[in-house]
Amino acid sequence: MLLKAIRCQISPEERKMFAEGQQLWTALADLPGFISQQGGWNDNDAWVFGWWQNWQHYSAFMAEHHDPIYALAQQAASIQKSDISFWQSLPSAKLDRTRNLCTEGQAQVILLEMLQLAPGAWADFDDFLKWRWRPGLAGAAGLATAQICQHRKLPGKYMAWSRWLASADPVGMGRLLQPGFKLPHRRTQLFKSLAQSKIRVESDWQVEATQPLPDAQKSIPPFELE
Repeated sequence: MLLKAIRCQISPEERKMFAEGQQLWTALADLPGFISQQGGWNDNDAWVFGWWQNWQHYSAFMAEHHDPIYALAQQAASIQKSDISFWQSLPSAKLDRTRNLCTEGQAQVILLEMLQLAPGAWADFDDFLKWRWRPGLAGAAGLATAQICQHRKLPGKYMAWSRWLASADPVGMGRLLQPGFKLPHRRTQLFKSLAQSKIRVESDWQVEATQPLPDAQKSIPPFELE
C-alpha cells in the first residue's frame, strides 16, 4: 500500500477553517484505489494520512480529482507551510488488532515515528522487527493497528505508524529498545535518528473507502529492502 503523509502548519486562528475544510474530503470514498484517510493535530501542525492501493491509483486521483476537492475545501488560505512525503508499506511488518478492541473504544491517537537506519543496520533492524517490535506490540493494551513503511525515495528512512485508543500508553521504538531486545550490543547502532510525534485523531476527518480491498491487494509479495 501507498501512504501519503501531509504535515500542515496552521496558525491558531485558522485551525477552525482548516478542520471544516478537511471534512469535505469525504469525496475520496468512492475513488478507485482509495483505502482510507485519517488525521488530526499535534500542537499547531495538522497531519493527514491517506492510504492508497498503489501509486497508479493515487496518480489518477491527482490528475482528475484532487484540485476540485481542494478548491471546494478552501484550505489553502489557512496553511502557512506544508510538507508531503510518500511511503510504501511493508506487508510483513503490520499488525491489526481492531477486532480485539472493545466496541465502545475508538482509536484516538496516532503515534508517528520517523527513523533513519544507521549504515549497515538493515539485518539488525529486520531482527528487531521480527523478535522485538511485533511481539512487543502484539500484547500492547489499546493498540488498533501498526505498520512499518519505507520512504519511496530515501534509502534507509522508515516510518512506524500506529493507532491507539485514547486511554492507551503508546509503545514506541525507543521503549522497545530497552533491555530485552536480543541484540543489546548493537542497540546504539540501529538508528541514526529517531523522532516521535503523537497526533490527536479528529474523528470527522476519517474517510473510509466504500469498496472493499481487492483480494489481490491482500496478498502482496514481500517488499524488497536495502
